[in-house]
Amino acid sequence: MPNISLASPPELPAGGNVAGATEQYLAEILTLGIDKKEATKYLKPGIDQHELLIAGMMAKVSGKSFVDVLQMKNLANTWPDIERALGITKEQMRAFHQNIMADQMEEDFAIPKQTAIDLLTQKYNPQDILAANALATSAHKTIDDVLAMRKINNKWKDVAQTLGVDVKVLNLPMKPGRAYSGLLSAPPSGR
Repeated sequence: MPNISLASPPELPAGGNVAGATEQYLAEILTLGIDKKEATKYLKPGIDQHELLIAGMMAKVSGKSFVDVLQMKNLANTWPDIERALGITKEQMRAFHQNIMADQMEEDFAIPKQTAIDLLTQKYNPQDILAANALATSAHKTIDDVLAMRKINNKWKDVAQTLGVDVKVLNLPMKPGRAYSGLLSAPPSGR
């Protein structure tokens, strides 16, 4: 197989405008500590932006540079191959994702980071944590108390009614591209 690497960025047009790049992916890549100039030169048509995000995550977890990880990705190597080559475990990736989600939940919804990490570690769905937090805040209860009220045979609106809270508090302002909304939660594909 040819050894075509993702780490061959094209020359950018004057002004650095990147066709096809989304601000959402760029913002998420930058949260990983990747230099904006470096990230921008790889956001080009033909390179899947999600691939760049995966490379950024693996660089962060492994301690390798973004470019080093991109150079490992070619037609012969899938992301799981690179993950193994870098010695990244599933537990490390899970902890990394949970840490990002917890940071964002704290920033966006004032959920203490350690509380979010504890709940994510217990395998609570991020959207359930956000719903429980919204209801807990309105009802002056703890997130744990509210999570315990959610059963298989009821919905969050039922919990809101039980608590005497307006169901509208569940209409949370989700920022696009946040880990709790699914962008960073997808595991590397077999590509």
